[in-house]
Amino acid sequence: MKTYKHAFVLLAIILGTTACKQNEPDTTTTEKSFLLTKGASYYWGNAGEIWGDDELAGSNVLALDLYSERLSYNNESQEYVGAGYNLYIENIFVDTTHITLAPGTYAMDSISGAPFTFTPGIWTTQNYPYGAYLTTVKGTTISYEIITAGTFTVSEKGDSTIIDFTLQKEDGTIITPQFRGMPDKYDASGSNDYSFEPQPATTQDWTFTHADTAICYGDYYGNNTANMDLYMGNDDVFAYLELNCPPLTGDSIPVGRYEVNTTHQAYTVTASGGYVADENYDLPSFIGIYKEGNTYSNAYYLISGTLDVSRTAGNYMLELNAVSYFGSTIHAIYNGDIHVKIPVQKSRATISRQTPGKRTATPGKRNRMMYGNRIEQ
Repeated sequence: MKTYKHAFVLLAIILGTTACKQNEPDTTTTEKSFLLTKGASYYWGNAGEIWGDDELAGSNVLALDLYSERLSYNNESQEYVGAGYNLYIENIFVDTTHITLAPGTYAMDSISGAPFTFTPGIWTTQNYPYGAYLTTVKGTTISYEIITAGTFTVSEKGDSTIIDFTLQKEDGTIITPQFRGMPDKYDASGSNDYSFEPQPATTQDWTFTHADTAICYGDYYGNNTANMDLYMGNDDVFAYLELNCPPLTGDSIPVGRYEVNTTHQAYTVTASGGYVADENYDLPSFIGIYKEGNTYSNAYYLISGTLDVSRTAGNYMLELNAVSYFGSTIHAIYNGDIHVKIPVQKSRATISRQTPGKRTATPGKRNRMMYGNRIEQ
């Protein structure tokens, strides 16, 4: 799962005067215990299918997005409103019989994919928090702290869900947030859409005449790779490819053969996940068909194939041989210069990656509180 986020709504059940004191931060440091009262859970799908790994097929993947009483998220402006805490936990594993949180105790470990586990938080090179992390909002100040260890226990009482957390932040501090309420639940497993790809399948052959700066995001996936966005094109089409390179030793793209797949390992091009209507963008890697200006109306979603990268006398030679979602055969070449932009350290804030263009018709901004299809309680 990449840089994309979700949410929950819950009714408060807590001890009176203590709850009021705990609901929002009143110092510049995080409270050790606080109450979360609203938010949602999201079912993303089977772990084996998401990561292309049969060893993970015995688990489904969920995410939690929880808020304290006086904090909310504005769906139109895409920003926080109020003050308080937002606890986000990505990559929570349950068995394949569940698409919502099952009662039990969940322990943090690496991405073993075992039911009743969840993955730790990490910082990407750009200081984007990923995995499990806590956001604290106080006035105009927003801070992020990743969670590196811990457990949480889920139980049910009537219609309410009770979650007790014991989590360790990266500075070693132990926090014990509590959740009491009725979370919204969404099935986000069917969010991707491939209908924007031209059909029936054809054979396409392009020569790209220019390449934009390749932007390196460092170890974006936390697996000792250098993640890079590469844009190439001509007057008719453009290619947006996500390259997963070995760690860089300079400011150039490592040469060699890259396989198109979903592993995010070194020497791979991330296979496209299609178009995400809730997010309003196409997931890399794809070929966009220009319509006018900086808009595009169709895309070939690359599912498999290879990208060969070589370099002579400073010029790159790239050859793409790929197959799209609906079976089109894609061949494209580029011969020329490519400038690589090495990432710089930025503040610890959620950083959005650039988009390759705009569609001519858009379904509107993503609504964090309505991501996917609602699961009836």
